[in-house]
Amino acid sequence: MTKNNIIIGDIGGTKSRFVCLPNIKSEFKEIKVYINSNYSSFEKVFSEYLKSAAIKEKNILLLAVAGPVIKGEAFLTNLSWKISIKDIKKEFQFKKIFLVNDLYALSGCVFHLRKSDLKPIKKAPSNKTYPKAFLAPGTGLGLSFLISKNPLKILPSEGGHIPFSPQNEEEYEFLKFLKTKNKPQTYEEALSGRGLSNWYAFYTGKELSPEDITERAKNGEKEAIKVIKKFFELLGRRCYEISVSLQPFGGIYLAGGVLEALREFFEQKDIIQGFYENFYFFEHMKKLLENIPIYLILHPFPVLLGALTILHSRLK
Repeated sequence: MTKNNIIIGDIGGTKSRFVCLPNIKSEFKEIKVYINSNYSSFEKVFSEYLKSAAIKEKNILLLAVAGPVIKGEAFLTNLSWKISIKDIKKEFQFKKIFLVNDLYALSGCVFHLRKSDLKPIKKAPSNKTYPKAFLAPGTGLGLSFLISKNPLKILPSEGGHIPFSPQNEEEYEFLKFLKTKNKPQTYEEALSGRGLSNWYAFYTGKELSPEDITERAKNGEKEAIKVIKKFFELLGRRCYEISVSLQPFGGIYLAGGVLEALREFFEQKDIIQGFYENFYFFEHMKKLLENIPIYLILHPFPVLLGALTILHSRLK
């Protein structure tokens, strides 16, 4: 392939990331990141990227987007953008365009990760490679499942939008709080960047960004630490629910911008303990749960990395 033949994009709820590759076996060199709120549409941010990266040859484009993809179209769940293969081809004249869910793409990253790109959160004597589950708290809450490599089988999911089921009085009051704010009573409102803000507002009555809450927790603020503890408890519980639903003996892989920001809290015993306690939610399932490993993905651009696997499969 010739120069500037492949462009991969990761279009999230907050940021868009793009990389241009001369061929499918090339390593990432220059990744450009854009804040989506600065642009009115996907076409605007993509035009900016093509201009800044001096892209001339437009052959293959793969976009991984934060929303369900249906019949070549995607409406981003947490962003008022519509992305359509038909519209992109008309405006940008790429020869081949692939549009997939971002967690669908994320699932392919495991075939490119080095050992140093993974932090074991829970080790297990797993003797099976599949299925693998991927859970990514970011602007929203993404979920997907990798069933096999040859042939490549991935199940995308919108599992972040299932109803959040309270397990105690505090969580019941939190759901009532969400209702007063006219917010969906879903897992995504409890376990995401937006979830951090919702819990902080619930505990304190103050509206803060996820970034501010994370920074305050790192500086020792009690209210912010309380939010982080709750977040890790719910993360453990969600991993339990995934485990008993699919039995992902190949492992649960955690990713997403929120966990990247909260990485240091995985080392704090009082916080990670809440994760483990909620993961072992039901004593009778302990034997099953003990055989499911959990990893934190440390690679900074796992969706872009996973997109290479998708391209390998689609271009055969």
